[in-house]
Amino acid sequence: MTVIALAGQPNVGKSSVFNALTGLRQHVGNWPGKTVEKKEGLVSWPQGREARLIDLPGTYSLTSHTIEEIVSRDFILRENPDLILNVVDAANLERNLCLTTELMDVQRPVVVLLNMMDLADHKGYRIDTGALSRALGVPVIPLVASRREGLAGLHETVGRWLEQPPAPGGAFRFSAAVEDVLSAMVSLLAPYDFADYPARWLAIKLLEDDPQVGEMVTGRLTPADLAGLQTLRRRLPEETDLVAAGRYRWINTVLGRAARRENLGRLSPSDRVDRILTHRWLGPPILLAALAAIFLTIFRLATPLEDLIGNLFAWLGNLVDTSLGPPVPTWVSHLLSGGVLAGVGTAMSFVPLIFISFTMFGLLEDVGYFARA
Repeated sequence: MTVIALAGQPNVGKSSVFNALTGLRQHVGNWPGKTVEKKEGLVSWPQGREARLIDLPGTYSLTSHTIEEIVSRDFILRENPDLILNVVDAANLERNLCLTTELMDVQRPVVVLLNMMDLADHKGYRIDTGALSRALGVPVIPLVASRREGLAGLHETVGRWLEQPPAPGGAFRFSAAVEDVLSAMVSLLAPYDFADYPARWLAIKLLEDDPQVGEMVTGRLTPADLAGLQTLRRRLPEETDLVAAGRYRWINTVLGRAARRENLGRLSPSDRVDRILTHRWLGPPILLAALAAIFLTIFRLATPLEDLIGNLFAWLGNLVDTSLGPPVPTWVSHLLSGGVLAGVGTAMSFVPLIFISFTMFGLLEDVGYFARA
């Protein structure tokens, strides 16, 4: 059966796309040996073909710094999906297309799903999807998955691509200097068997200081070839920054051809708030004031509830002492009232404090303040 991977950064509407495509034909579990959630479903295409759709964990890159990144890239490289649907937030193209370039690096067929087009339009972005597709070198489909807009076209187009998949990779390339070094590194790596890992992808990850790839290569290459790799890397000063800069330079070139933003002088309410909260001088005192207000609120709300729980368990302790009499030994009633109930009461009195703390900090995390502060 055809296997399709759904990849994208966090908060790009990937789950909306997954749910819209699979409906109720899905199940949720964990990746083998991992605590990361695995979602898988079946999709029927107009041509009568069915495909397994795997919703990969949201990840900002394919470098092995987090468990989500490792799970996503291992699936793409080892399971070799027939197609990768890369969900992209249309209102944050520069940041999202960085992952797109990394998906192109693994040389698999990629289709970009330009989601949240309504939000991008509201923010003044005007995106020429045809020009974007030509510049990226991969198909691009505009969507508003939350309202199911564009899904009919997606079904039809992807069904057609399953018959004749698009070419692997895309148009992304680094600067000439980086490409020369990569080509020489690939020549050194090519004779070795790295199973499902393409030599070019390994070379790129070595330049990005990927710890897992570094370990893998070090364990297999001869000392002479390892020395050769180090010599090549030294030809690029600060190669890790150079690779990242190369990705964003290419992305900005692509966006210059395919996207523009109107009404640049008009800030949205969210942008106005961001300008104040992230201001160089105003931001830190606002953050300190917000934290002080949070802690004050937490203790103001939690203290009465803690007292209430403490009084309740004290009353239960007194009830046990007065209710239990002969033939129950005195030490048993004291154990229950002064030991069990007093201990449980002390532990339970912290529940309001913990609950309110997590709720308030979670709220600030969800609205994005902590990420900006």
